[in-house]
Amino acid sequence: MALVVQEYEDLSLRDVEDVERLAKRVVTARQDGHRLIVVTPPDMPPALRGQTVGTGLDEALTALGGEVYAPPLARLSTLFAADRAPFGLAGVLRPVREALARGAIVRISRPRGDQADTVAHPARAGTHAIRLAAAFKADICEVYTSAGGFHTADPGLVPLARPVRTVGYETACELAACGAGTLTPRDIEIARQHGLTVRLRPSDTTTACTDPDIGDGTLICAERRQTCGEQCAPAGITHDLPGIKVVLAGPPNSAPITAQMIRALADTRAGLLLAACGSRPAPAPDQPSNTTLFLTGPTAYIALATLEDKCTSLGVRILPSPKPVGRISLIGSGMRSRTKNVPLFCASLAAAEVTLEMVTATESRISALCPAACLPRAVRALHTAFSLDRGPQPG
Repeated sequence: MALVVQEYEDLSLRDVEDVERLAKRVVTARQDGHRLIVVTPPDMPPALRGQTVGTGLDEALTALGGEVYAPPLARLSTLFAADRAPFGLAGVLRPVREALARGAIVRISRPRGDQADTVAHPARAGTHAIRLAAAFKADICEVYTSAGGFHTADPGLVPLARPVRTVGYETACELAACGAGTLTPRDIEIARQHGLTVRLRPSDTTTACTDPDIGDGTLICAERRQTCGEQCAPAGITHDLPGIKVVLAGPPNSAPITAQMIRALADTRAGLLLAACGSRPAPAPDQPSNTTLFLTGPTAYIALATLEDKCTSLGVRILPSPKPVGRISLIGSGMRSRTKNVPLFCASLAAAEVTLEMVTATESRISALCPAACLPRAVRALHTAFSLDRGPQPG
């Protein structure tokens, strides 16, 4: 009898029919002998006639013969704290474990975004379920979203993009960090630390599959032993929303200046994707050296204002890019060790007339900055060049 934690994104439960479909799925899994914790959105869709999703689901589950236990959110707030790990919480976990032992379905409403001490992305499905699953040592965590898992590229840009069926923790973390967006890198890191199997599933699925070896969506688990060919296989193409490229025209020995800038950026919570020191070719030790930064996220412009204030006090000129810049990445294993990957990456983008401003390569990804307007064209070019639109599905 498996312990299953499920979480549903806000858009997956929009009306009464969605809630009833969810209730049937949960009751079916319970009748199969599984213990369930279900995390629902906190908001109140108009179609539920004044009920919250949790209340509507409780009534639907009860009507189908299920027993529901809904613990007060205040008791679980410690689990959802951004800076705390789910350990030493016996007083919080005991009532939930007792409810599971007697066969009840535990239903928890996700905290609202304006509640104190919640994680940084309260509306993103998966964050709370993974923390709960880690705390309760669940057998599997299922996250239901409209995307239904990772794809070889954004299906909205590449019609031939295919689902990624199975992916290891490291590759999943890179996909999330580089723009895939289904989960946060921190979510996947928590799952890895606890050996937790996570399945991303489409919210409109009609099955109640809890077997990690079968089912739809994307399975995130420990890396299996790979063949030589698989060790150098790309998993997908990701792209970030447009950000800001900033060039700091600094004084000689700009490394300490850059360190102060990055420290100031940390307080703004902006994403710092790339930092290149000494971007001028081989400057002399006593000559000015430029530093290039790439900022993303909703606080990028707040970070830019912070940089401008800091530059004034340090005597550094700041040169923001006049046009938005984006990042495109090829994610997989053996990206740098296979010598053909980087040349093919650059050549395919050049053939698509995409201007590259900066290219970085690691074993798990190859990334480049390019004009934001070129991102759709760049994604399609790389997807075709690395044969992701044909052949067996990744994973």
